[in-house]
Amino acid sequence: MTLLLLLSCTKDNPDSGLTEPWGVAGTDLGDAMLLSGWSDGELLRMVGGELGGGHGDLLTWNGTDLCVEHNVSDTTLWWIDGTPGGSYWMVGEQGTVVHSSGERRDVPTEMTLYGIDVEDENVWTVGGDPASGTGGIWRWNGTDWDEQLTSTVMFKVDQHADGTALFVGDGATWIYEDGYLTELPHEQRLVTVHEGMAVGGTASATVVEWSGSSWTESDALYLNGPLNGLYVGDKTWVAGNAGVMGYRGDDRWMIPDLPLTADTFHAVVEHDGMGWFLGGNFFNAGNNHGTIGIYGDLTIPDVSDCG
Repeated sequence: MTLLLLLSCTKDNPDSGLTEPWGVAGTDLGDAMLLSGWSDGELLRMVGGELGGGHGDLLTWNGTDLCVEHNVSDTTLWWIDGTPGGSYWMVGEQGTVVHSSGERRDVPTEMTLYGIDVEDENVWTVGGDPASGTGGIWRWNGTDWDEQLTSTVMFKVDQHADGTALFVGDGATWIYEDGYLTELPHEQRLVTVHEGMAVGGTASATVVEWSGSSWTESDALYLNGPLNGLYVGDKTWVAGNAGVMGYRGDDRWMIPDLPLTADTFHAVVEHDGMGWFLGGNFFNAGNNHGTIGIYGDLTIPDVSDCG
């Protein structure tokens, strides 16, 4: 399948004349939606699948080619993370955990694992069951998982070099500090956390920043609709429903002049100096497909099977 780069530009400043390289590198990518990505040196690894069952796929971009490994798991894979230049972990529906060695390290739960964070040997994963509104936090102890059940669905985790970690979910944040987990209830639906920021929302975009003990509301102007993806790198990137792509500029959020796709972006990651927005046709009937948005100059050739 040939993926053409469809370019669109927006002015950085209406009076500056500067244009920006927003684009979509494909809107009919395979039969699986893309749910997350992880930059591993020269490689970008992306996972996804069909919601509600089917299969989980792993896609790898090496700078010139994109290949796919089908059926890495028999359930949809929601998130990927790992140690740069080392191993990586993929998590998904029904407690699925797939290590890059091929070993299954599943959590004994029927819940969906929505996020995982890996710092050397320290591995946390989170998830939940939207139907019951309950969730869980799990920590790998080297052989299996230590469990903390929660009364809300948990979506993502972000840990830091000092051993602390933040876990965000629908109505609560959990904090790991000094060996203890504590809960901070709130009214926000936070779905992604990275480097002291979190995003989410229900009917509109929510952006918050961590003060050390609580969340402070931040500007979300121009970010229409709920946000799903966040990545803090050279730029602070966000992604969301109905093709929302953006980064934080000097005085406002920068977005394309018009949405470049009606598909939903579930995650965003910075790789090779570019923002990669990953998603698909979440809310449409019919077969699933993946969509990749780009902030940068890139053309993706045909997708092949990984050898």
